Amino acid sequence: MSEPLVKGWCPGAHRPMRSGDGLVVRLRPFRGEVSAVQVLALCDLSQRYGSGLIELTSRGNLQIRGVSSEDHPALLQALDGHGLIDSDPAQESRRNILVAP
Repeated sequence: MSEPLVKGWCPGAHRPMRSGDGLVVRLRPFRGEVSAVQVLALCDLSQRYGSGLIELTSRGNLQIRGVSSEDHPALLQALDGHGLIDSDPAQESRRNILVAP
């Protein structure tokens, strides 16, 4: 069995990862919670700016795939407006910490 390939960073909203279908924009919900209003907004934004699919990662994050580089700034602004991301990229990157509930 081979070792897993480490890309060097964990993608986030401000620092997405390029994939075959565009950018992967990963969201780390605050306290692991998303309100019904935020879920509806996330569905709309995924259809408007991405492939329309929202993935749940093995660590409980959400990600939108298929985002174009041109649409990324508008998506960030909309996500911030709905309280789904930190507006500060440095703070968002430090919030990837797992704790027992």
